[in-house]
Amino acid sequence: MNLVVVGNTGTLYKSLFKKLNMVDFFEAYDRFRLGIGKIFAPLNISTNTWTLLVLVPAIIAYFAMMYQNSLLAFSMLLLAGIIDIIDGGIARVRKDETTKGAWLADLADKGTETAILFGISFFVFTVPFMSKDFAILLLFTYAFIFSYIKPHGYFGRLLKPEKKQIPGADKIFRIGGIYFGILLYDTNPSYLGLLVFLAIILSSARLVQTLANTIKLITTNGRKQFK
Repeated sequence: MNLVVVGNTGTLYKSLFKKLNMVDFFEAYDRFRLGIGKIFAPLNISTNTWTLLVLVPAIIAYFAMMYQNSLLAFSMLLLAGIIDIIDGGIARVRKDETTKGAWLADLADKGTETAILFGISFFVFTVPFMSKDFAILLLFTYAFIFSYIKPHGYFGRLLKPEKKQIPGADKIFRIGGIYFGILLYDTNPSYLGLLVFLAIILSSARLVQTLANTIKLITTNGRKQFK
Protein backbone atom coordinates (compact mmCIF):
# COMPACT_ATOMS: atom_id res chain seq x y z
CA MET A 1 0.00 0.00 0.00
CA ASN A 2 1.45 3.33 -1.04
CA LEU A 3 1.08 5.62 1.97
CA VAL A 4 1.58 9.36 2.11
CA VAL A 5 2.05 10.64 5.62
CA VAL A 6 0.48 14.07 5.61
CA GLY A 7 -0.68 14.99 2.15
CA ASN A 8 1.52 17.65 0.58
CA THR A 9 4.09 17.29 3.36
CA GLY A 10 4.67 13.59 2.77
CA THR A 11 8.30 13.99 1.66
CA LEU A 12 9.50 15.20 5.05
CA TYR A 13 7.75 12.70 7.29
CA LYS A 14 7.85 9.73 4.92
CA SER A 15 11.63 10.04 4.74
CA LEU A 16 11.81 10.07 8.52
CA PHE A 17 9.45 7.09 8.73
CA LYS A 18 11.71 5.09 6.41
CA LYS A 19 14.75 5.83 8.55
CA LEU A 20 12.87 4.76 11.67
CA ASN A 21 11.30 1.76 9.88
CA MET A 22 7.83 2.96 10.94
CA VAL A 23 5.94 2.75 7.64
CA ASP A 24 5.17 -0.93 8.31
CA PHE A 25 4.07 0.04 11.81
CA PHE A 26 1.51 2.50 10.51
CA GLU A 27 0.26 0.03 7.93
CA ALA A 28 -0.27 -2.42 10.81
CA TYR A 29 -1.97 0.35 12.76
CA ASP A 30 -4.35 0.95 9.86
CA ARG A 31 -5.28 -2.75 9.84
CA PHE A 32 -5.68 -2.68 13.62
CA ARG A 33 -8.01 0.32 13.37
CA LEU A 34 -10.11 -1.54 10.81
CA GLY A 35 -10.30 -4.56 13.14
CA ILE A 36 -11.43 -2.37 16.03
CA GLY A 37 -14.04 -0.84 13.75
CA LYS A 38 -15.48 -4.27 13.01
CA ILE A 39 -15.93 -4.87 16.75
CA PHE A 40 -17.75 -1.61 17.49
CA ALA A 41 -19.59 -1.07 14.18
CA PRO A 42 -22.62 -3.23 15.20
CA LEU A 43 -23.40 -0.87 18.10
CA ASN A 44 -26.35 1.41 17.46
CA ILE A 45 -24.25 4.58 17.66
CA SER A 46 -23.80 6.75 14.60
CA THR A 47 -20.34 7.40 13.21
CA ASN A 48 -20.71 11.14 13.76
CA THR A 49 -21.65 10.55 17.40
CA TRP A 50 -18.45 8.55 17.88
CA THR A 51 -16.55 11.46 16.33
CA LEU A 52 -17.98 14.00 18.75
CA LEU A 53 -17.50 11.69 21.76
CA VAL A 54 -13.78 12.47 21.47
CA LEU A 55 -14.51 15.92 22.89
CA VAL A 56 -15.83 14.56 26.21
CA PRO A 57 -12.51 13.22 27.58
CA ALA A 58 -10.70 16.17 25.94
CA ILE A 59 -12.78 18.63 27.97
CA ILE A 60 -12.21 16.60 31.15
CA ALA A 61 -8.48 16.67 30.38
CA TYR A 62 -8.63 20.47 30.10
CA PHE A 63 -10.13 20.84 33.57
CA ALA A 64 -7.66 18.27 34.93
CA MET A 65 -4.82 20.44 33.61
CA MET A 66 -6.49 23.50 35.12
CA TYR A 67 -6.04 21.84 38.51
CA GLN A 68 -2.61 20.51 37.46
CA ASN A 69 -3.67 16.86 37.68
CA SER A 70 -1.30 15.65 35.00
CA LEU A 71 -2.05 11.94 35.41
CA LEU A 72 -5.81 12.40 34.95
CA ALA A 73 -5.19 14.74 32.01
CA PHE A 74 -2.95 12.21 30.28
CA SER A 75 -5.46 9.40 30.94
CA MET A 76 -8.30 11.41 29.41
CA LEU A 77 -6.22 12.34 26.37
CA LEU A 78 -5.32 8.68 25.95
CA LEU A 79 -9.04 7.82 26.11
CA ALA A 80 -9.76 10.49 23.50
CA GLY A 81 -7.16 8.86 21.24
CA ILE A 82 -8.76 5.43 21.70
CA ILE A 83 -12.20 6.81 20.81
CA ASP A 84 -10.65 8.47 17.75
CA ILE A 85 -9.25 5.09 16.63
CA ILE A 86 -12.67 3.46 17.13
CA ASP A 87 -14.36 6.27 15.21
CA GLY A 88 -12.00 5.96 12.24
CA GLY A 89 -12.36 2.19 12.16
CA ILE A 90 -16.16 2.34 12.28
CA ALA A 91 -16.22 4.86 9.42
CA ARG A 92 -14.10 2.49 7.34
CA VAL A 93 -16.20 -0.59 8.13
CA ARG A 94 -19.52 1.17 7.52
CA LYS A 95 -18.10 2.96 4.44
CA ASP A 96 -19.37 6.11 6.07
CA GLU A 97 -16.47 8.42 5.24
CA THR A 98 -18.42 11.50 4.21
CA THR A 99 -17.59 15.18 3.82
CA LYS A 100 -19.69 15.96 6.89
CA GLY A 101 -17.87 13.27 8.84
CA ALA A 102 -14.51 14.70 7.79
CA TRP A 103 -15.65 18.16 8.90
CA LEU A 104 -16.79 16.82 12.28
CA ALA A 105 -13.51 14.91 12.64
CA ASP A 106 -11.64 18.16 12.03
CA LEU A 107 -13.84 19.88 14.62
CA ALA A 108 -13.16 17.16 17.19
CA ASP A 109 -9.46 17.16 16.34
CA LYS A 110 -9.12 20.91 16.73
CA GLY A 111 -11.23 20.80 19.89
CA THR A 112 -8.80 18.29 21.37
CA GLU A 113 -5.77 20.34 20.36
CA THR A 114 -7.36 23.48 21.79
CA ALA A 115 -8.02 21.69 25.10
CA ILE A 116 -4.40 20.52 25.21
CA LEU A 117 -2.81 23.85 24.32
CA PHE A 118 -5.00 25.96 26.57
CA GLY A 119 -4.73 23.32 29.29
CA ILE A 120 -0.94 23.29 29.46
CA SER A 121 -1.03 27.06 29.99
CA PHE A 122 -1.98 26.27 33.60
CA PHE A 123 1.26 24.35 34.10
CA VAL A 124 4.44 26.11 35.18
CA PHE A 125 7.30 25.36 32.81
CA THR A 126 9.89 27.08 30.63
CA VAL A 127 10.21 26.78 26.85
CA PRO A 128 13.72 27.27 25.40
CA PHE A 129 14.31 30.58 23.57
CA MET A 130 10.76 31.93 23.99
CA SER A 131 8.02 32.59 26.51
CA LYS A 132 5.53 29.87 27.35
CA ASP A 133 2.58 32.00 26.20
CA PHE A 134 4.17 32.73 22.82
CA ALA A 135 4.97 29.03 22.31
CA ILE A 136 1.36 28.03 23.03
CA LEU A 137 0.00 30.75 20.75
CA LEU A 138 2.32 29.60 17.96
CA LEU A 139 1.21 25.98 18.27
CA PHE A 140 -2.42 27.07 18.41
CA THR A 141 -1.94 29.02 15.16
CA TYR A 142 -0.26 26.05 13.50
CA ALA A 143 -3.13 23.77 14.52
CA PHE A 144 -5.68 25.84 12.62
CA ILE A 145 -3.43 26.46 9.61
CA PHE A 146 -2.90 22.73 9.15
CA SER A 147 -6.63 21.99 9.24
CA TYR A 148 -6.77 23.40 5.69
CA ILE A 149 -4.04 21.24 4.22
CA LYS A 150 -5.48 17.82 5.00
CA PRO A 151 -6.68 15.65 2.11
CA HIS A 152 -10.28 16.79 2.64
CA GLY A 153 -9.23 20.44 2.97
CA TYR A 154 -8.61 23.14 0.40
CA PHE A 155 -5.20 21.87 -0.69
CA GLY A 156 -6.51 18.29 -0.79
CA ARG A 157 -7.53 18.84 -4.39
CA LEU A 158 -3.84 18.90 -5.28
CA LEU A 159 -3.41 15.30 -4.09
CA LYS A 160 -3.57 12.32 -6.38
CA PRO A 161 -6.63 10.12 -5.70
CA GLU A 162 -4.61 6.92 -5.32
CA LYS A 163 -2.57 8.27 -2.43
CA LYS A 164 -3.56 7.41 1.12
CA GLN A 165 -2.85 9.35 4.27
CA ILE A 166 -1.42 7.54 7.27
CA PRO A 167 -4.05 7.99 9.99
CA GLY A 168 -3.06 10.37 12.77
CA ALA A 169 0.54 10.87 11.57
CA ASP A 170 0.16 14.63 11.35
CA LYS A 171 -1.04 15.04 14.92
CA ILE A 172 1.42 12.47 16.29
CA PHE A 173 4.39 14.32 14.82
CA ARG A 174 3.24 17.82 15.70
CA ILE A 175 2.03 17.51 19.28
CA GLY A 176 2.35 13.84 20.25
CA GLY A 177 5.33 14.60 22.45
CA ILE A 178 3.28 17.06 24.50
CA TYR A 179 1.13 14.15 25.73
CA PHE A 180 4.21 12.62 27.35
CA GLY A 181 5.29 16.03 28.62
CA ILE A 182 1.98 16.20 30.48
CA LEU A 183 2.49 12.69 31.87
CA LEU A 184 6.02 13.53 33.05
CA TYR A 185 5.13 16.98 34.38
CA ASP A 186 5.10 15.90 38.04
CA THR A 187 8.48 14.22 37.54
CA ASN A 188 10.13 17.24 35.94
CA PRO A 189 8.27 20.25 34.42
CA SER A 190 11.20 20.98 32.11
CA TYR A 191 10.32 17.87 30.08
CA LEU A 192 7.06 19.53 29.07
CA GLY A 193 8.90 22.69 28.02
CA LEU A 194 11.36 20.74 25.90
CA LEU A 195 8.61 18.72 24.21
CA VAL A 196 6.60 21.87 23.49
CA PHE A 197 9.72 23.30 21.84
CA LEU A 198 10.12 20.09 19.83
CA ALA A 199 6.49 20.40 18.70
CA ILE A 200 7.22 23.92 17.46
CA ILE A 201 10.25 22.74 15.48
CA LEU A 202 8.27 19.91 13.83
CA SER A 203 5.31 22.18 13.10
CA SER A 204 7.58 24.83 11.57
CA ALA A 205 9.30 22.24 9.38
CA ARG A 206 5.91 20.93 8.30
CA LEU A 207 4.73 24.41 7.35
CA VAL A 208 7.86 25.14 5.28
CA GLN A 209 7.56 21.78 3.50
CA THR A 210 3.86 22.37 2.83
CA LEU A 211 4.40 25.83 1.36
CA ALA A 212 7.24 24.60 -0.85
CA ASN A 213 5.27 21.62 -2.17
CA THR A 214 2.08 23.63 -2.65
CA ILE A 215 3.87 26.28 -4.69
CA LYS A 216 5.52 23.56 -6.78
CA LEU A 217 2.23 21.77 -7.43
CA ILE A 218 0.39 24.97 -8.34
CA THR A 219 3.08 26.11 -10.75
CA THR A 220 3.27 22.73 -12.50
CA ASN A 221 -0.14 21.07 -12.70
CA GLY A 222 -2.12 22.52 -9.83
CA ARG A 223 -3.92 25.07 -11.99
CA LYS A 224 -5.34 22.37 -14.24
CA GLN A 225 -6.77 20.46 -11.25
CA PHE A 226 -8.48 23.59 -9.90
CA LYS A 227 -10.34 24.29 -13.14
